[in-house]
Amino acid sequence: MHGHQLYGKLTFYLTTRNSGSMFENILSPNINVYGVSSAKPDEPTWESFCDKPDFPLCLSDEFAYAWFKDTEHHDPTKETLETQYEDLVKKVEGSAPQQYGAKDIANEVIGEFKGDSKSGQASILGWTKPQVTELVSIRGSPLHYWGRRLEMAKDNEVIKLNLNYQPLLKEDDSMTEQLEMLSMNFAELDSVQMLTMFCQNV
Repeated sequence: MHGHQLYGKLTFYLTTRNSGSMFENILSPNINVYGVSSAKPDEPTWESFCDKPDFPLCLSDEFAYAWFKDTEHHDPTKETLETQYEDLVKKVEGSAPQQYGAKDIANEVIGEFKGDSKSGQASILGWTKPQVTELVSIRGSPLHYWGRRLEMAKDNEVIKLNLNYQPLLKEDDSMTEQLEMLSMNFAELDSVQMLTMFCQNV
């Protein structure tokens, strides 16, 4: 896109676990793209508003909610991308948002990229910070969903729902054990051994 001059300047926001890995050492600062990730390359992210009565799904994730609220409550003709980023860092507690690429673009106002329409009515809602008890790891969201379904289930539905829940529970335990084993093995390797192992498997 840059080579074909399909844009002047571009902003890219990404929210998912390990999202920094999509930008780190990949996004060049010389192609006029400014990227913000919801987490570091090796960091999980969290879904929020996950304990609403009679509703098993999480309604947002922590980073996306903070981004939308910031966008609603500030004048896009005055707030810069840098100020928005600093606000996100303060409001997102479960992970650490990161900046990548052409960071000088962050000095420009948000309205240059998303338009300058103001959202006056939305500001009435105010900022509602998700409680810690409402946060669920992105990796654990399927387990959370079926667990909530079980909590809300009638007696005649429990057996059927358990058929979905129990395999996920075992899979989660198994994955945790595998990750712990991998981390122990990698801790014993030096950088040369790790590079050799990687090259043998690509």
